[in-house]
Amino acid sequence: MAKILIAEDEPDIRELVAFTLRFAGYEVVVTSNGADAVQAAGREMPDLILMDVRMPRMTGYDACRIMKADEKLKHIPVVFLSAKGQEAEIQTGLESGAEEYLLKPFAPDQLSKKKMSAILFEQAIIHYEAMGRGRPIVFLHGWVGSWRYWIASMQVASTSFRVYALDLFGYGDTTHDPLRYSVEKQSALLTGFLNEMGIGKVAIVGHGLGGLVGFHYASQQPGSVDRIMAVDCPLDINTVTSRLKSANPTELVDWLSKTTPETALALSDAAKSDPRAIAASMSSFPSDNLFNLFRATHVPCLLVYGQNDPSLTVPSMEVSAAMSDHIHQINLEESGYFPMLDEPAEFNRLLTDFLALESGLSPRELQLKEEWKRRVR
Repeated sequence: MAKILIAEDEPDIRELVAFTLRFAGYEVVVTSNGADAVQAAGREMPDLILMDVRMPRMTGYDACRIMKADEKLKHIPVVFLSAKGQEAEIQTGLESGAEEYLLKPFAPDQLSKKKMSAILFEQAIIHYEAMGRGRPIVFLHGWVGSWRYWIASMQVASTSFRVYALDLFGYGDTTHDPLRYSVEKQSALLTGFLNEMGIGKVAIVGHGLGGLVGFHYASQQPGSVDRIMAVDCPLDINTVTSRLKSANPTELVDWLSKTTPETALALSDAAKSDPRAIAASMSSFPSDNLFNLFRATHVPCLLVYGQNDPSLTVPSMEVSAAMSDHIHQINLEESGYFPMLDEPAEFNRLLTDFLALESGLSPRELQLKEEWKRRVR
């Protein structure tokens, strides 16, 4: 059951919010000031914090700043509930680390009906973002970062498609629960999300871990996947370097990404990741034999690799060329682990061309375009 901490000094509002959330199926912890909220957060480790701004002993802003500076608490999303709706007040709240600002007065059922970019799945909070209209695409992040580094690609795709991006278990603002970190459990998260959104057949763009989750989902429900783009995704656990398995998220960002302001912003959520999520997904990989299971589905798949990715051994073009016709590989020569950040223009052109293929066509059709023909010589 997902746990929500409420910090509100007005008893009537506090009890109304608590009742509404309990009725919606959440476990609720209540406090009446910012100082108690900080202590309760450390003790209870909630999945979400709803907090008033003006409270005795410590303001919501100060409490939020303290929690965001705490390694143990900084991943927990904070939403402010406040009557202060001026732009400067909202900006202060967001700068203190809050994810959202909900203004009073509000109808009681807003809290349970308002998605706040999240859904409840098996009593866990799943954070997502969405944009655009059209056929659905889901972007799944890798072992480093969160949904955030997909923003530019989402914006490109959203001109023709309805685009979603999720935080997997243990990443970003989705529930951190070590019992859910295996590839199988992450795939169940995707299944639950698609069912909740009423999505039938979907295209999947998965990076690293996200690619493995996509392979697992497709192997279980091949009729529900139109195509997959798997980016820098290992096809064999033995091709993954030991450093990817053992380094903490901050070290991985320094190792795998370029030092630019744009990249720093795109990967700003990386520190929220639970290192145990990386290790658990790696340990669950060998027994799944994922890629061989996926190949049997005949779902069209484009394998994309940054030629300079230090996290794994990039498969040879000869090996992928010998695979069945529904699988194709393209390497981006100037990219490392994050092709969507290292070569965004080229990556997004490739993404657009792949998504433009008619349903069921092999991604090898991309070779008809001169730009991608050069990359298979």
